[in-house]
Amino acid sequence: MTKKKQQKKVETQKQDRRNFLKVAAASLVPVFLRSQNSDTNKWDFLNAESKADSIKDVEQVYSDGVPLESEGDAAYNFQVADIQRNMESEGIMQEMRKKGINATIRLTKQTFGIPDARYGKQMGAYCRTAERYINQKIRLITPISLDWVVLASGDNFENDDTNKGFVGNCYCQLYHATAGELGNPARSVDRKVFLAKNGGLTSTSTEKDKFISGFVFIGTTACALTSPFSELLALHSEDQFNAHSAKSASSIGMQTNEAWHEGLAFILSYKLAAELGIPGGPEYVMKTVRNLVQLGREYEYLGNSIRWMQKNGIQAAYDLYMRDDPQKFFDAIKKSGIK
Repeated sequence: MTKKKQQKKVETQKQDRRNFLKVAAASLVPVFLRSQNSDTNKWDFLNAESKADSIKDVEQVYSDGVPLESEGDAAYNFQVADIQRNMESEGIMQEMRKKGINATIRLTKQTFGIPDARYGKQMGAYCRTAERYINQKIRLITPISLDWVVLASGDNFENDDTNKGFVGNCYCQLYHATAGELGNPARSVDRKVFLAKNGGLTSTSTEKDKFISGFVFIGTTACALTSPFSELLALHSEDQFNAHSAKSASSIGMQTNEAWHEGLAFILSYKLAAELGIPGGPEYVMKTVRNLVQLGREYEYLGNSIRWMQKNGIQAAYDLYMRDDPQKFFDAIKKSGIK
C-alpha cells in the first residue's frame, strides 16, 4: 500500500533545505520593475508583495488558505525541531509538564496556499511557459507536464494534489501537535502552530524510496523567475535524488541535487528572461542566484555547477545526473574549481 502521507521524509527535507534559504535570498533581490508597473504589464508579478507576514494565527490559515494536501505525519528533521522550540514558547511543553504527561508528541502537517488574486494569473502563465521551455531545451527522460492551478478562495485540494502545479502568493505549513490521552483534556495536549513562507515548494510521496506522486507550489513573491524551473526539475529528479542520498551521505545527496537543478534553473531562466525581453529579468535572475550561493552549505557547489554547465552544456549536465549517476555529476563539478 502506498503510504502517501506518512512517507514525508523526502518532501520535508526538500522544502526545508531549499525554501528557508530561498526566502532569505529573495529578500535581497532588488525590484527592477517598479517603473514599469501597470495593471496591463504581464511581468507585474515581479512586484508582488508577500502576504506571509499578514497571517497572524491558525484561524487565518484556515480562512485565507487553500488546502494543498491532506493532513499527514511530519517526519522529524531540523524544521520539526524548530517547530518544537516554537511549541515551547507557545506553552505546549509547559502544559505537558504541568499535567504530568511524559509522552511522545505526534506531529502532523498540512500545507495551505494563499491565493494571489492580482498576480496569480500572470505567474501561472509564466509557469506554463517555463514548463514548455524545459521540455524544448532538454531531451528529458519523460516530459514534464503538470496540471497548473491558480489558487482561488474556496478551493480545496486535500484529495486532489497529484501532479499539480499550484500558484499563489505564499504558503503556510500548519503543524498539529498532540500528546497523551486524546479525548481526555486533563491528560492530553492539543496545539497547532504554523509557518508562513514565500517562494516555491516541492512535495512528493514515495513508496520504498520510489517516487509515486507529487506537486509543486510556486509563489508570486520570491525568486519568481527561477522558482518554476527549480521546483519542476526537483520534482522530475526525485528518484535520482533518493537513490543518491541512500548511497552517499545525505548532505552530499542534497548538495548534488541542489547544484544540479538550481544550476539548470539559473541557465534556463536567464535565457528565457532575455528571450522574452523581461525588463530587468536577467539581472533579477543573476542576483537571485548570487544570493543563493552565499547562503549555506546546501548551495556550496552551485557556482561549480553553473561553471561546469556553461562549459559542457545543460544536456550534458542532465544526462550525467539523470541517465548516468548523480555521484559522477558531483565529482565532475567538484573539479570545476569554483565554489
